[in-house]
Amino acid sequence: MLISNDEKQLSSVAKRIANTYNVQTRIVVADFTKNDVYEIIRPAVDQLSTIACLVNNVGMVLPFELFAGEVDSPNEESIKNIIHCNILSTLIMTNIILPKMLTQKGPNPGIINISSYTALKVTPYLTIYPSTKAFIIQFSRCLAAEQYRKNVIIQTMYPLFVSTNMTDLREATYFTPSAKVYAKSALDMFGVEQQTTGYFPHELKAFVYNLLPTSLWVKIIERTFTPISRQSKKFD
Repeated sequence: MLISNDEKQLSSVAKRIANTYNVQTRIVVADFTKNDVYEIIRPAVDQLSTIACLVNNVGMVLPFELFAGEVDSPNEESIKNIIHCNILSTLIMTNIILPKMLTQKGPNPGIINISSYTALKVTPYLTIYPSTKAFIIQFSRCLAAEQYRKNVIIQTMYPLFVSTNMTDLREATYFTPSAKVYAKSALDMFGVEQQTTGYFPHELKAFVYNLLPTSLWVKIIERTFTPISRQSKKFD
């Protein structure tokens, strides 16, 4: 079952999966920024006989701006949207799926929550996004402590940059893999560690970044994001 707010993309991906792997697929068109989205999702989930894995991957990021004091600072609606999308979606989807998993027989099911390496670092000019992703890490750790005796695998992935539409990094490299390359690597790590970047080159970068003092890391972020913010204003 694939859930997203883009029906055209959902249908395309579902068809490709069905043709490639000879499996049945279902799609649910849903906008996770809306309060009533789970009224659509819950009945669809109830129709599933078993659930092997839930991947909480939905997320959104606001433009690179100061949190306050700027013309383009986030407004109340955008703040609510990112919290609904990045936090509530993981909480409520887990609340819907986990009870069903606990009644299943057979191989251990799992829940994979996608966080971000920015959740572990001080990241100015993003502010809300890494804060929401830090919640995902803590929620997963606490949930894993509750469920580890009940044969449900709870895992957190906190990747660095991946070439996706959200990151606007279209060209894949060794350290910035395509979504397909990252997903394959991350699934190979399923059940191995409770928390992982999910991709070996990201482990290498994270190791180096973790050695940096916070003051130096913040300067790097400022030099990276400030030009992007200024450039975006030129096109407003």
